Amino acid sequence: MIDLLAEHDTGMDIGGITRLQRLKTGALIAFSCEAGAILGNATTEQHRALGAYAHDIGLAFQIADDLLDTEGDSAATGKPVGLDAAAGKATFVSILGVGGARVQPAH
Repeated sequence: MIDLLAEHDTGMDIGGITRLQRLKTGALIAFSCEAGAILGNATTEQHRALGAYAHDIGLAFQIADDLLDTEGDSAATGKPVGLDAAAGKATFVSILGVGGARVQPAH
């Protein structure tokens, strides 16, 4: 639902877009890490480390996806580009700009 609202929410800030991605892409990656931790009988410290890893990888994936949607070539990505901007969707790139998304870690 938040993802759908982001298509029309020009007031979404970095915290909002980070939350959105943690609940979307990040949740899928977090589940994989959590399942691995459970199956591997990980310690509490290892669980935390895997959770932090999942968070960071999820955000990195989404930032890369946002950059590809802005700067990518549809022949190279295998999907249409520019759809987020055309929809007015709040993304890391729309909030931070291309340069900011490349260097600014999302928190």
